[in-house]
Amino acid sequence: MTPRFMTTQLMTPQLMSPQLPRPRPWMLSIAALVLVISSCVVPAQETAQPISVPDDVFVTTSLVTTVPEPEVIDVPSFSLSLYWQFQDDQGATRLLRVRRNIEGPSTAAQALSALVDGPTPEERAAREDSGAFFPRVSEIFSPTVGAPNENGVVRVTISDEAGFKENDLDKIPVAEEIVCTLTAIPSINGVVIEDSTGEIPLPDRESQPIVGAAARSNYNCDQVLDEIIVGQVEPSSPATTTPTTTEG
Repeated sequence: MTPRFMTTQLMTPQLMSPQLPRPRPWMLSIAALVLVISSCVVPAQETAQPISVPDDVFVTTSLVTTVPEPEVIDVPSFSLSLYWQFQDDQGATRLLRVRRNIEGPSTAAQALSALVDGPTPEERAAREDSGAFFPRVSEIFSPTVGAPNENGVVRVTISDEAGFKENDLDKIPVAEEIVCTLTAIPSINGVVIEDSTGEIPLPDRESQPIVGAAARSNYNCDQVLDEIIVGQVEPSSPATTTPTTTEG
């Protein structure tokens, strides 16, 4: 072999640029894993933002809830107004009202029955230092009352044995007690008193004859200067209820 031939063989591409080793499969897997981990890292400068909670919301460890305001319910209370003659310690007779608080709306029959029964011992004791009750409507009248008509007028039928038609002396105080008591009920505007013979003419407070049904304005129903309130009824509702009073 000549020297020239040896030089040419040493300068061939195979001798001047040897091939690099090919990457192994396990090396590619490690590189991919490093890339995935680096993409999941949260930057240190980012911080959690606080949550704003309204003042009217209570936060617990498990839930968020609001507490509603308690509902206030109006529960009405009712009263029964009764009118009796009262004789004071000076001997003067005037009308006195007793207001009994009851559980439901009063009716004409209920009011008339209570009027006949008279004041209770408690009601009499409330004024015993200034006089005494002098009721004029008693059991002898045996009164009954019907429902009010379209004009709010009721008819009260009394026993003939009471002698009311002929007793001019007691007509005014008896009629005053009955009329004032019944017309205190909101649905009643006037009263007609009758017996088995028909309607009985009634005089007003000034002894003048009344034309038609007797009304509150014919007597001293609304000029009562004194009254007794007894029998308070406690409402059967929660303490948040607000009672209102309905006359009648």
